[in-house]
Amino acid sequence: MRLILFLSIFSFFSTQICAQVFYKDTLSNEDISKGILSIYTSSSFENLFQLTLYKNSKYDYQYQSTNYSIFSSGTWEKGNDLISLTSEVDSNNVPVKFYFDSTNSNPKTQLAIPVNNKESQFPDSRIFINNDSTYCFPYFDTCIGKFAYIKKIRVDFGNGFKTKWLFFEKSNFKHLQIVVPVDYTFEKYISFKGYKFKDNGTTLKPIK
Repeated sequence: MRLILFLSIFSFFSTQICAQVFYKDTLSNEDISKGILSIYTSSSFENLFQLTLYKNSKYDYQYQSTNYSIFSSGTWEKGNDLISLTSEVDSNNVPVKFYFDSTNSNPKTQLAIPVNNKESQFPDSRIFINNDSTYCFPYFDTCIGKFAYIKKIRVDFGNGFKTKWLFFEKSNFKHLQIVVPVDYTFEKYISFKGYKFKDNGTTLKPIK
């Protein structure tokens, strides 16, 4: 149900953004001191889009509406009057780190709930083990299917974000903590991969 809601929101967001024209704002001295190259905004009834481009090729993207907001961050590049955004997190290849120890708070699964750098949890995570038919829900400390050892895992964080298959040789561990090396969770994060805008000098227009 959560995934269906996320896909519906993302579809609505994609439709909204493609219909917008972003206008270049005048930068303040404070903006310039922060390394900002340019800021583009687009607004309509109860909707505000803002794209901030930094001189170091980083970007921040925000969308706000009544009781709802989403964001993205990553790198941008320009070529042939096109600005392209690529998020720091690829929704189909989320980076993770493994931490093993000898204690176990989840006695059935050996798998803790994945967290980010700030230890905020990804409670909807489903961890596939060795194949696509065996998986665990750390939040409920339960598994579907059986396994004698863990050779590889794939994590589905929910909201359309997941890892590729990840192999490791560590065995005989009692506890595995998976950490996503970011400071946010994915409920309000949008992943762009080469999302393009046409640069007309003082305006940007998303390319469908």
